[in-house]
Amino acid sequence: MKAIIISLNSVIDHHYYFNEFICNKENFATKKISFAAGKGVNVAKTLKVLNVPHELFLLLGEENKDEFNALLKNDSISAKTFYAKGKTRENISIHANNICETRLCNNTFKASDEECEALLNAAIKEASGDDDNVIVISGRLPSGISKEHIIKTIKNFKEKNKKIIIDSASFNLDDYKEISPYLIKPNEEEIKLFGKTMEESIKNLLLAGIKNIAVSQGEKGIELHSKDSVMISVPQKIIPLSTVGAGDSSIAGFVCGLVNGFSMEKTLKLAVSCGTANCLSLGGATPTKENIKLCFQNLNFQYKT
Repeated sequence: MKAIIISLNSVIDHHYYFNEFICNKENFATKKISFAAGKGVNVAKTLKVLNVPHELFLLLGEENKDEFNALLKNDSISAKTFYAKGKTRENISIHANNICETRLCNNTFKASDEECEALLNAAIKEASGDDDNVIVISGRLPSGISKEHIIKTIKNFKEKNKKIIIDSASFNLDDYKEISPYLIKPNEEEIKLFGKTMEESIKNLLLAGIKNIAVSQGEKGIELHSKDSVMISVPQKIIPLSTVGAGDSSIAGFVCGLVNGFSMEKTLKLAVSCGTANCLSLGGATPTKENIKLCFQNLNFQYKT
């Protein structure tokens, strides 16, 4: 059993470090670190730390593909890459002692259904065996790719009895009624899109056929809702070095639990531990196995009544 990760909207993350950052002034960085990133890539990085078998399928822009692939190689991440015209997104993160971590993001990558067709067909072929694979759809869909095309692919996976995990802001309630994924991971803002209150949103999503709804709440942990239970896992108090990629590491924890047949209680604990450990690394860096173990030992867990 392994994970198949589909990432259609990756990014090169540039992290700039300053002793102090002052608006309307010249600011000179003391250090710059760049990473191949995006939600799917971040999931794959943490799965590698967890020794979970996986295949990563990436759609990249042709203009800066060499830089992206070189950064992937630096992290020893293997991927099956496919290309579209244009340029993969590039984001900037600012780290300084006097301000909170600040992200400058863009959403400029565009692709077409035709350009992602080969990637989707390759992923479907990879999942065609009898193995009970976990399929991860991570990240917002790029402009130009029709949601209907992706939904059709997800249905193809479901027909093969694969477990679908979606971590994307591109799908609405009607979409979820159509594809009924095994797990989604909205944050506190995203969950509000599905109802007037969190309780109503959860009810609507469960009625849509979603098996598990993992509401990520930052330092308050993750609240996991299913038809029969509500579980909450809260991490230990930490001073985060960066929160970039924490949610993606949590997704990797869920995937690891499913691939290894863990109970949902242990799987939730692992997801929270991976997300917390991610925050103990510099921006863009992968959580270490040692920090994941340490965070696992020091979190709180309860069933919500």
